[in-house]
Amino acid sequence: MKSPTTSEISRLETIIKNILLPSPISAEILDGFTSHVSVHKFKKGEQVCPDPKNRRFGYIVNEGVIRVYHTDKQGREVNKLFNVDGEFLCTYNALELGNIFQCVEDSELFLIPAEKVNDLYEKYDTAKEFSYIVLRDEWNKKELLTKIMTLPTAEARYDMLLQYFPIWIKRVPLYHLASLLNLTPVHLSRIRKIRS
Repeated sequence: MKSPTTSEISRLETIIKNILLPSPISAEILDGFTSHVSVHKFKKGEQVCPDPKNRRFGYIVNEGVIRVYHTDKQGREVNKLFNVDGEFLCTYNALELGNIFQCVEDSELFLIPAEKVNDLYEKYDTAKEFSYIVLRDEWNKKELLTKIMTLPTAEARYDMLLQYFPIWIKRVPLYHLASLLNLTPVHLSRIRKIRS
């Protein structure tokens, strides 16, 4: 872990402002988010939050791709969603859901101590709004993925994933996308060839 540079602080402020758009955010709240932040680099394949009981930090992806998955009863890894640059990792109920967070590529995350974030939520309505928006966006993403999975054909599921999550198609390995769509990598590879 290292202290953030001025440009990294500026990047974090931009991410927070973008999450809160169109609501304005005060310099005091921004300072509350950024004054205790540290930057951590994770290697591809490394777990971000190895102990799901550890909620000592809020995680915001500066750059990279993080996959959220669980292990099913047969011991297979089942991908649930992906978080990319500028997104908040929702680790709140990770333990209950069996969620594991792993880097798909070398990644850099902002770590904000949870107690500092909670202090901000207590003091400022705008900070509470940040939490609400993050949770809402996470919920909307999961709802959209549920909708995608109800489509009758693999081609339709892939097309909708491409429409709503094109960055995943570009940056997430095929076998992880196949797991997300409940397809074999061979089947997904055929669909991609037809579509390209």
